[in-house]
Amino acid sequence: MRETNGKGFTLIELIISIAILSIVGLAIFGFMATSSRVYGREVSQADLQYESQLVINQLQDMLIDASKSVTYIVTAGGTAEEVLSDDGIDEMTVTEKEVRIYNGDEYYKVTWNRDEERLYYTRYTAGGAGGGVAKAALGAGAVGGAGSWELDPSASRVRMADYVREFSADITGLEKNRSVMFRFLFAVNDVSYATQHNITLRNRVVQGEGESGSLTPVTPNQDEIKIHPSEITLWPGDTVVFTHTVTSKNGGYPSQEADYSLSAEAGPPAPDTTLSLNGELKISMDETCSDLTVTATVKNGVEKEDGSILRKDAKAKVHVKQVKGLGVSLTEGGTYAGKEKERLVPGSTLQFEVSSINGEYVSMADLTATGVSISWEVEKGAEYASVDDSGLLTVSMEAPKDTILQVKAVFHRAGREWAYGYGSEYKVVELKDRGLIFVDPEDGEYRAPEGEIWFPEEQRISINWDKLGEEWKNEDGTALKTGYEFDWKVTLLINGEWKERNDTQGMGITRSDDKQTENSHVKIMLSDWMQWHSLDQHSVEAIRIELEIYRINNWSKQLV
Repeated sequence: MRETNGKGFTLIELIISIAILSIVGLAIFGFMATSSRVYGREVSQADLQYESQLVINQLQDMLIDASKSVTYIVTAGGTAEEVLSDDGIDEMTVTEKEVRIYNGDEYYKVTWNRDEERLYYTRYTAGGAGGGVAKAALGAGAVGGAGSWELDPSASRVRMADYVREFSADITGLEKNRSVMFRFLFAVNDVSYATQHNITLRNRVVQGEGESGSLTPVTPNQDEIKIHPSEITLWPGDTVVFTHTVTSKNGGYPSQEADYSLSAEAGPPAPDTTLSLNGELKISMDETCSDLTVTATVKNGVEKEDGSILRKDAKAKVHVKQVKGLGVSLTEGGTYAGKEKERLVPGSTLQFEVSSINGEYVSMADLTATGVSISWEVEKGAEYASVDDSGLLTVSMEAPKDTILQVKAVFHRAGREWAYGYGSEYKVVELKDRGLIFVDPEDGEYRAPEGEIWFPEEQRISINWDKLGEEWKNEDGTALKTGYEFDWKVTLLINGEWKERNDTQGMGITRSDDKQTENSHVKIMLSDWMQWHSLDQHSVEAIRIELEIYRINNWSKQLV
C-alpha cells in the first residue's frame, strides 16, 4: 500500500491535472474563437450586401433615363478596348473597367479599379462648339472617332463602393431588350458576397459611344439633405443608427459625406451618450435629458455668390423615455378591497396594482415592454405582512390592532431600478371572538372588530350555542332543558335614553318562533333609513339586543 504524508500531491497527480486542465482550456478557447469568427463573418456579410444594394440603386438611377448610348470599356495589358461583355478577356491582365452612360448633354463615367477594389463615378456635361456628346479618347488601340477631351483637374470622382474585388458589365442585350447586366464580387478578409443584377432602361439606346463634341466634368452640388429616421423615441441604454440622403438640384449623384452632431434642449447630454461619425447614437443608461437633437450637415455644401459655403443640414428629434414615478392602487383580487362593510383584519389579503406611470414619453404600455419588470416591497408593517410578485399583500394572523400597512412598487428596466411609487396606508382593526349572541353573516364565520357592529338592509342576530352554559341544556346538548325557553329583548337609544320597543314600529324587527334551540334568532330590517327618524319623531341612535332565558311555570314566564 502507498504511504502518504498528507502534505500535497504526487508528481503524477500534478501532471494528470495539468493535462486535463489544458484539454478543457483548449476546448473552451476553440469554442470562443469559433463563435467570434462566425459573428464577424455574419457582420461582414451583412455589410457587403448593404454595399451591393447601394451600388445597384445608384446604377439604376443613372441608367434608367439614358437616352443616347451606353459604352463598356475594358483596359487590359495597358490597352483600352470598347467591348460588349467580358467574353474572351483575360481577367488577370485587366487593370480598369468603365461604363459610360450618355444622356443627351451629359454623361456618367463609372470606373472600377482592380488595385483599389473600388468603384467611382464622374459626371460630365456637354460643352464647346460641337455640342452633343463626344467620343472618348481611349489611348493606344482606341475605338475610332475624332473627338476627345481632357478631364478638368477640379472635377471630383465620387466613390460609390469599396471592397469590389470583381466587376463586369454585359451590354449585349441593350439594343434588343434595353437591359444591362452587372456582376459584382464584394470581399473583405475571408468573407465574400457575389451578386448579379439586370437593369432595364426606359429608352432605347445604342451600344457604343455617341456623337463627337467636348465635355466638361461637373461635380454635383450638395443642395439638400434628409435624415432618417426624422423622429424616434428610445429608452436610456438604447442604440440607433441614423442615415442620410444628399440630393443635388443640378442633377447627378452628389457626395453623400456629412457630419453628425448631438445637442439637448435642457443642458448637455450625459457624458456616456455618444454619437459616432457614421451616425450611431448610443443613449447612456444615466441620461436625464428627455429631448435630444441629432443634426446631419453636408460636408461640402454649395458656394454662394459672396464666396461663402452654404452647408445644408437636417435634424432628427430623439425623445428619451424618463420614468419618474408610479401610481399604486388597491384593486379586486384579495379578501379585502376597501369596499362597503369590509374590514381589514389579521389574515386578510390585499391585491395592489400599478395604476399609472409618470414621466416623459411613457405610457401604461411601457409596463409590459421588453426588459421591464415591477417588483413589490412592504414599506410599512413588514414584520406582520408579506407581498408576492403580483402585488398580493398577505396580513399575518399575529398582526396587532392599529398595525399600519403600506406597499411599494418598483419599476425595473435593463437590470436597474428606475422609479417607484407607494400605495395608501391601511390600518388593521382589533378582533374579538363572537359572544353568546352575534351578528350572523351568511358564511357563519363572523369575527367583529371591537365595539363595532354595522347594519346592512337585513341583519340576523343568532345564538352561539357553544357558549351557553351546560346547566341550561338538555342531556344531548341540542336544546334547552324542558320548561325553559329563549326570548329576545330589543331596546332603542333615543335622545340618550334607552326605551324598550316591542311594536316594531318604524323598522322590521322579527323574532323566530323557535324558542328552545340554537336556531332561535332575531332579524332587523332597515329598508329605508328615513324610518330611523320616524319613531316618536326622534332620532334612533342605537339598538340594543339582549337574549333572556325564562322558566315556564303554569303558563307564566319567569326570568331566571
